[in-house]
Amino acid sequence: MRAGAATMGFEVRPRLTVELAARFAGIALGHVTREYPHALTHVLDGPQDVRSPRDLHPIFFGSFDWHSCVHAYWMLARLLLLFPDMPQAGEIRSLFDSRLTGEAVAGECAYLNRPAARGFERPYGWAWFLKLAEAVRSFPDQPWSATLAPMTAIFGARFEDFLPKATYPVRAGTHFNGCDSTLCGSMVAIRQSRESTHGDGEAQRRSAFGLSPIPSAFSRQSGVDRKHGGEPGRRPHGGGHG
Repeated sequence: MRAGAATMGFEVRPRLTVELAARFAGIALGHVTREYPHALTHVLDGPQDVRSPRDLHPIFFGSFDWHSCVHAYWMLARLLLLFPDMPQAGEIRSLFDSRLTGEAVAGECAYLNRPAARGFERPYGWAWFLKLAEAVRSFPDQPWSATLAPMTAIFGARFEDFLPKATYPVRAGTHFNGCDSTLCGSMVAIRQSRESTHGDGEAQRRSAFGLSPIPSAFSRQSGVDRKHGGEPGRRPHGGGHG
């Protein structure tokens, strides 16, 4: 740290180099397909629901829990975008090609469509998945975004249903926190996606995220939270771990 930086009020952040990015990528690649140990959040409706993480979640079965696996995929997508020639670039692309398939997405959707899974990973996992969906859209030459589109539509619709009911912010500092910076960032990402879509209006707006405009819900929730340090990129005071 630069001498005197802390006392002068500066926040010194390490620069993301290709070497550091490679270390991050190596860590994520080491656990996104590691099924166990696993903290499974799963409602059993009967003995037929006693199944393994990989069987329940054909893509996001690694990294100890579902949202951490989604987060790791997001990080890999971001690192690949920032450093397309990094040492693990080929491995990341191969991972995405082999895991982000239509069949696997159908399996994930089947789980999400279970009546008992309506609140699965709300809102933290929802937010991180939409950040992943945003990240893979940066690779228009790849099928990843289109492949994930059914899941993107599900989580987008669930946010639409949920946000009007979120009449007050939750600042518990845990994964249920409605003020989490990832949640706010995802709302902004969806809104910007809609605003950047041109053409005949509604049909193309819905094609971006499978949504219809709900600006009041977005502005109310994110507007309240910004007063308390919950804007994208900042965690509210007392925020929990990722």
